[in-house]
Amino acid sequence: MNGVLGMLEMLKEEGLSEQQHHYLKLANSSAHSLMNLINDILDFSKIEAGKLDIDNHTFDVVTVCSDMITSLALQGQRKGLEVF
Repeated sequence: MNGVLGMLEMLKEEGLSEQQHHYLKLANSSAHSLMNLINDILDFSKIEAGKLDIDNHTFDVVTVCSDMITSLALQGQRKGLEVF
């Protein structure tokens, strides 16, 4: 996963069109979401083993939801669906 994220970072340095830059941003967001999912699965394993340490983190709910909707809208658009 770190390799994918690294390659996406390298692509940012290339001369991309606006559309390509948008796709790169979505791919980067999806890769980070997948990394978070993997980490969550590992956390569940730690919970079951009784070895979980909890940290508090602040985040912007609107930004997270907006990124998620944008990603889902692109997938839905390919299937002829429209997300509002």
